[in-house]
Amino acid sequence: MPGKHEILVQSWRMNAKIKNVVRGRRLRLELPEPAKVRWSSDNWRVVNDMATTATAFGTHICDLPTQNLRIDETVVFTMYWSDRNTWEGENFEVRVG
Repeated sequence: MPGKHEILVQSWRMNAKIKNVVRGRRLRLELPEPAKVRWSSDNWRVVNDMATTATAFGTHICDLPTQNLRIDETVVFTMYWSDRNTWEGENFEVRVG
C-alpha cells in the first residue's frame, strides 16, 4: 500500500521490558546511559558485544539483529554501564514470536 510504512523495529526499555519481538523485526534497546550490550541468541554459546549510540533525545540505543531469528528463538542480553564501570547484574530475555 503506497504511503504505508511497516515498523521494522521494536523497542525495549528498562521501564518497558517487552517479552516478545515480532519475527522479522530488530530489537532496539533504548537505555538511559551509555553501555556495552552483551547478547546471545544461542544461550551464551556465542557472545556478541555492541556499544550503544547516543541519540538527540538523551537516550542511548542499540539495535540487536533479531530480524533473522526464527519463531520461538530467544535473545538474551545484559548491559555493562560504561560511565559507572559496572554490569547490570541481570540477564534479560526476549522471545521471537
